[in-house]
Amino acid sequence: MISLKSYCGFLSDIIGLTPDALYERQRVLVRAGALSNAVAGKGPGSGIRATPGNVSKLLLSVLASDSLSEISTRTRELAGLKSVAGKCPFTSEARFQKAFENLLSNRTLAESVLGIDVKRMSGTAQIMFKRSDSQVVASKFGVDNKRDRGMALQITATIPGWGIEVISQDMIDIAEGSPLSTHTPY
Repeated sequence: MISLKSYCGFLSDIIGLTPDALYERQRVLVRAGALSNAVAGKGPGSGIRATPGNVSKLLLSVLASDSLSEISTRTRELAGLKSVAGKCPFTSEARFQKAFENLLSNRTLAESVLGIDVKRMSGTAQIMFKRSDSQVVASKFGVDNKRDRGMALQITATIPGWGIEVISQDMIDIAEGSPLSTHTPY
């Protein structure tokens, strides 16, 4: 299994941040104790593993904030958002991070995702799915809080469905020990 740092090169092609910018986020998350599956040592074969859980947390840090100083807090808040419905209707998860991780672990679910939106100021998120009957359904997490009321600036960060699908396939390839290929946006 490859390290998260190594996977940042592939991930950067998908989401448009440099590998160094992603690695800086990884370092912040490591200091905060937010990433798991570390292999001790230096060099190849060591470090934080590129697992669906770790990749989802790294992506949450991108969705949550542009500021490195806010990543730890904002990522933790975003990860902990509860499903408005009690459980996500597609992943059956109650928390946003677990639902996101589930999408990255399951190619079939990932293929039904149209996009993931995070409203930074309100601290809410939604996963848009296309059901088998072609109906679009939103799985919402978090409740609008008072933090954004009366603010003129609203920031929404989005990962399109094709991005989730490609990253999900990467997670499957990594788990199976298959080589990763270079990605091109659809």
